[in-house]
Amino acid sequence: MVKILLYILLKHIHLKDYKRHDLQTNLQNHPKGLHIKFSHMKYNRYVCIIKITLKQNLAMNKTISDAKREVTEYRILFPICLLAIVTFIPTFFNGFQMEWDDQWMVVNSQTVGYPSWYLLLSMFTIPSHGQIAPINQMMYTFIYICFGFNPLAYHCACLLLHVINIILLYYGLHMILSDCITLPSGRIKWILFITTTLFAVHPLQVESVAWISASKILLSTTFYFAGIILLIKYLRKRSMLCYTGALLMQTMAYLSKEQAVVFPLIATLIYLWYKQSPKDKKFWIQLFPFYLLGLVSVIHEVFYVSGYNHIVQGETYVWWQRLVFCVYSVFTYLFKWLAPVNLNWMYLFPVGLNEKLQWWLILYPVLSVFLVYSFWDWIKKPIVLSSLAFFFIHLLLVIHIIVLPRAAVIADRYMYISIISLNFILAYYVSGIKEIVKNKKISYGIISLIIAILVALSFSRTMDWKDSDTLRSATNTEISSSQESN
Repeated sequence: MVKILLYILLKHIHLKDYKRHDLQTNLQNHPKGLHIKFSHMKYNRYVCIIKITLKQNLAMNKTISDAKREVTEYRILFPICLLAIVTFIPTFFNGFQMEWDDQWMVVNSQTVGYPSWYLLLSMFTIPSHGQIAPINQMMYTFIYICFGFNPLAYHCACLLLHVINIILLYYGLHMILSDCITLPSGRIKWILFITTTLFAVHPLQVESVAWISASKILLSTTFYFAGIILLIKYLRKRSMLCYTGALLMQTMAYLSKEQAVVFPLIATLIYLWYKQSPKDKKFWIQLFPFYLLGLVSVIHEVFYVSGYNHIVQGETYVWWQRLVFCVYSVFTYLFKWLAPVNLNWMYLFPVGLNEKLQWWLILYPVLSVFLVYSFWDWIKKPIVLSSLAFFFIHLLLVIHIIVLPRAAVIADRYMYISIISLNFILAYYVSGIKEIVKNKKISYGIISLIIAILVALSFSRTMDWKDSDTLRSATNTEISSSQESN
């Protein structure tokens, strides 16, 4: 860029025809706004002076641009975070779910234990109800030391983690859009705003924020997003500090929530987004530590925490039934995202074990094949395909492809990260509509109305989570300790 500007500048300004004073005056009044200080030097050294000055001007313009971008990000992020806090204000008046996992997940001997090395070691080595989340348990213990069993303190921690995740999502998505996709700055702002706002206030997020036992999801996501951002910074700067930090964040995410074992798959997706070639040995060498750490996490979870017999030999559905439930789960998640009404704390399987599948369930795989075939030209677009890959990777452990005994066919909290993909696809195409970009009044009105509806639904749903009695009456179902907070 500097060489091109120099060529244009020197082409239009004939240095030999100017004296030193006239040359300085001409350049200072040049449309490029260049301000150059000259010394008593020969003509053939003016190029060096101009090159240095151009670099200084470019650096100054970059600093001004960064400052403007920070102000813009603040103007976008602050209202989103404030809206999220307003949406989940009812959690400040909610209590514990003492009939659904809070009675053993939060109120337990480790939470009230005297701080010691033995207590810390037990958090990392002693599973509880087939689960182990030492970082999350440490958070509970710290809150108890400061505030006791005051539910307000625990709900404030959950909401704070959700706000942090909103900020991390915004910055991570902004980095990816700036580096990997060529779009006008105005459209990028629209995508960031819509994607982040829907993540912040969608009713499917209520369970993760309003249920204290689901804090594992929030805390794990915080480390998870931080790891993604550090990995992106490594690809930008090749800093080993960022690379090591990403590995550390992956570890912390797993120790908060076991479903973070999919981090290596997302790391691979990020490498592909950043045009890293799988044919290059460095591609796999750099990803190897993430996969090794993921493998260790899987072995730890299967053979130590949950137990091999409990996972593999537990009573479950046959493979073809699980395939049907897989497709059924995906469609249900999509429907709940599009129309977040009639949400429930427990979505039971359509049929029980050893029962025949009803005919209407078979329609889901048939419909999925038809839709994939019909929309394949759209699905295979890189922006859509990569987003769907992100969606399915984060649902991989909970859509019944892998044999894991579960009491529920779906759960709202499983969409906490996956919802980003659907939000992004929607934001990408909405932002591309010319009418939305040009007519600001109409676009602001439509988007504001949609957000207002989502906020109202989430606000109402959050009040349903006041306690177990309120949740029971809101869903007309019995609540029991199902050990379903994984």
